[in-house]
Amino acid sequence: MLKYPKMFRYFEKIKKEDTQREFLTLEEVKRLRDVDFDERVKRAYLFSCFTGLRYSDIKLLKWGDMRDENGRMFINIKQQKTGQFVKIPLNVGALEHLPKDDRKDKNENVFSGIDGLARVNKCIRKGARIAGIEKHLSFHTARHTFATL
Repeated sequence: MLKYPKMFRYFEKIKKEDTQREFLTLEEVKRLRDVDFDERVKRAYLFSCFTGLRYSDIKLLKWGDMRDENGRMFINIKQQKTGQFVKIPLNVGALEHLPKDDRKDKNENVFSGIDGLARVNKCIRKGARIAGIEKHLSFHTARHTFATL
């Protein structure tokens, strides 16, 4: 446990200010889906809206991480941030936003070509602007969207 000098006791620490977390409504997700911007980024972002996966996990997701169990699709991955293994069921919304690729080598990345979080966030904001969404979006807002949907 951290020990603070007497002049900085625990109750005197500067508290982090609460911020409002942005998320999309289902209607806004549909509007974003229907506008034209970088297709790879759009699919990855919308896939995250329906799975809650972080950018780091989406970027490393391989076709081989997907499993069909009795007609139901799941992702089995070790999360980058936490190091924990998770099994995520894929709903219709998630499946709808997978790239259309017939080759699907199990070692290939599902969302290839989405490099650089700053560039990805810029594309997401452009799509939001086109869709008339006046929220400050980033890839991480997809996790908040998943949590609220």
